[in-house]
Amino acid sequence: QLGSTILVSTNIFLELILNQPCVTCYDINPSNRKTKIRTDGLGICVTSICMVCSDESEYSNERPGDNFSKCLAGAGLVGGINKEELQSMLALLEITRQSGHQQYFDKQGEFFQSLYQAANTSAENALSHVREASQASGEFIFNEELKSYGHHPVLVYHVVEKKREYKTKDGKIITIQEGNYDSSSQQMEHAILIAIIEKVLTVLENYNIKLNVRVNGDLSTNRTLALLNVVNQIFADLKYKAKIV
Repeated sequence: QLGSTILVSTNIFLELILNQPCVTCYDINPSNRKTKIRTDGLGICVTSICMVCSDESEYSNERPGDNFSKCLAGAGLVGGINKEELQSMLALLEITRQSGHQQYFDKQGEFFQSLYQAANTSAENALSHVREASQASGEFIFNEELKSYGHHPVLVYHVVEKKREYKTKDGKIITIQEGNYDSSSQQMEHAILIAIIEKVLTVLENYNIKLNVRVNGDLSTNRTLALLNVVNQIFADLKYKAKIV
């Protein structure tokens, strides 16, 4: 429920660490410990040495492989904001120890090669989102293995189609497909998602099943999902942001 990362004040973070009992001798007296603090950008590493049994423990605000400073530089790229704007927002949260200009831009530079490689695909995705497609479909798939099934079963399938017509030489209009959708192509995914949820809504409510839904930046979808009791959390899919490359 808290998500993968939370903000915590420096005082509370250090207080929680210093009040931890020794993992070896279980001594709980903070005065019996010697503490060393190392910082690297937004990363903090606290080394606690027990003076009773000489045990040494390390505590960090980052998981192995994480780098909050690099993530922050990447967030600036995704959000399309400059360092000064990002720095001001963090300062409002009392996060004043931040990367310098050179460190910040060096960390952004680490993303560039992968962005260059994705540029062609991103351009194609951007074009596919603005073209006027006449049909789209979506599935609600059970993502578990079932005996006697060689694939993940499709629980719900829905298709949206625009009305298709053509005009004959004598000016007569003939309808090829009646269709069930008359809005823009960019809203097709939204319409499919809502239709699929409506089909399974009764079952989800009866068995008290909650959905975690990942969507892109479509605010209409977010507003609709937020009103449904069966939706537990809404996650942002930032891949669509690659279109700004």
